[in-house]
Amino acid sequence: MVRQHGSTRVQSFFQEIQKHGFTIVRTNKGFRIIPPTKDMPIYNTHGTESAYHYLRRDFKALYNFDINLN
Repeated sequence: MVRQHGSTRVQSFFQEIQKHGFTIVRTNKGFRIIPPTKDMPIYNTHGTESAYHYLRRDFKALYNFDINLN
């Protein structure tokens, strides 16, 4: 799912949120993360290591979803 030089930490994050009902769609420029309910906003990311902090921060703010992967 993650690009050849993608982050294993982001890949683990994607696997964890998929367990909670989120859908991840690969696009030309990255990933579109679709929440389990339609009243939540769709999230777009490039899915590399530098996006990990922002993924955690935004998922906590937007979806009240707190995850800590080390």
